[in-house]
Amino acid sequence: MIDRKNLIEIVGLSAVVLSLIFVGLEVNESTRATRSATAAETTATIAEWYTALGSDQEASSVLRRFVTDPHSLTIEEQFQAVMNIHALMLILQSSFYLEEEGTLSPQIRRSLTMAMTSEPGIRFYWEQRKPIFVNEDFIAFIEQLFADGYTHSQDFYRPADEP
Repeated sequence: MIDRKNLIEIVGLSAVVLSLIFVGLEVNESTRATRSATAAETTATIAEWYTALGSDQEASSVLRRFVTDPHSLTIEEQFQAVMNIHALMLILQSSFYLEEEGTLSPQIRRSLTMAMTSEPGIRFYWEQRKPIFVNEDFIAFIEQLFADGYTHSQDFYRPADEP
């Protein structure tokens, strides 16, 4: 028969085990909520970038011309386009870091990558701004996109009357 001391120890141990299970479930739920919030924030950030650019006809026109032929623009227009692309690259870099640490799903980062293209203007941007990116893995990631000839969005930047 179980004496009173052993019974108290069993009840105490059971309480500790149940508490640990509860804490584990709460941590798991918290992790899921953090990932969901991060994905929503990343998606909202990219949506804001697209909305701001798409709502400004001049900025949209400058960016489209820059992507296909950066040398056809004035220095001021090149600067405007480089800053717009840089904003997008900072979002992409952030999502890359978040994916590396396991906070962001690889699918979210892949969807952001769809905005990338190996068009001349993007390469022009990259050659100018690459030195400011210090994460070698991110640099290798972008370089691999270019090496693969990534062109998912290529036709998006070309007006319908261009070949």
